[in-house]
Amino acid sequence: MPSVAPDVKKTILLVEDEFLIAMMESRDLETEGYNVIHAAGGQEAVDLVREQGTGINLVLMDIDLGEGMDGTEAARQILDLREIPVIFLSSHTENEVVNKTEEITSYGYVVKNTGATVLAASIRMAFRLFEANRKISLKNNEILQASAKLMELNDELLQSRNSIAESEERYRYLYESFIDVYYRVDTSNIITELSPSVEDLSGWKPEEIIGRPVDEIYSNPADREVFLRRIAEEGKVNGFEALFKKKDGSVLPMSIHARVIFDRDGRYAGIEGSLRDISGKKHAEEMLHKTIEQYRILIDNSVDMIWTLDAAGRLTYASPAWEKVLGYTVEYSAGKDFRMFIHPDDVAW
Repeated sequence: MPSVAPDVKKTILLVEDEFLIAMMESRDLETEGYNVIHAAGGQEAVDLVREQGTGINLVLMDIDLGEGMDGTEAARQILDLREIPVIFLSSHTENEVVNKTEEITSYGYVVKNTGATVLAASIRMAFRLFEANRKISLKNNEILQASAKLMELNDELLQSRNSIAESEERYRYLYESFIDVYYRVDTSNIITELSPSVEDLSGWKPEEIIGRPVDEIYSNPADREVFLRRIAEEGKVNGFEALFKKKDGSVLPMSIHARVIFDRDGRYAGIEGSLRDISGKKHAEEMLHKTIEQYRILIDNSVDMIWTLDAAGRLTYASPAWEKVLGYTVEYSAGKDFRMFIHPDDVAW
């Protein structure tokens, strides 16, 4: 069978100035299984605790140590050095003496000559109390550390909440002042979200459209089919143009920027994006087209030759009058060096 290691003996510092009493008490303590170190005075006891540190497990302190430092002062200085159980020994039972020891953290007051049994019981009780207090102290430290950590986490939570609140406020401001229309549709193509700006553009209030199929607001179903095909292939669409129905029945040209969205598990969750009114752009393009067409009519019917060259002097455009005046077709002349159409005597450049 494996041997069981014996318990490590505890060491007691006996502070007693009477040599014979110290010898008898040391013998009784050693009989109880303790190691005993003897100090005859208060300063010697303090020095021993300073030198041996944790090697001493309990101090048995006589109060009256003759000349020099008494037991209560020695106990104070020892407790300043380290936390250790102290039991006072004294032949005095007067309240004045007992009260003096109560000002110091101690683990008992034993009257001398009460017998070895009482002393041994007091020491065992002191060790149990000291261990209990040590565990309580450790638990209190754990509670304090946990409390400090909790307060730290609480501060972080408050900061996070404030940060989130600020972010939400900024998002709300951007969302509500957004000129374009933010939208989101679910996997069934039902509109689930619209920014307030939709009313300014279409006349529809968000609550009048949310919950309806997105197909209902397309003016041309073919636009919707092309959009879905492109976003399915590429995962996003930028600048796709389509016509949408306004509340008054008119149509509004819009540019769509959109992307596919997924849930936390990576499953398809719908589409989100923005809609931009491009009616101004379309009107400008139409006006530009009309202007170009008007200029083209003027150029095509002008009796003057109108032409343009590139940086190398090659013909890039010639009006119909070019062929009427020179006899060269526009197709033939295009890309030719302009100097070939000038009389050699006039080619000075």
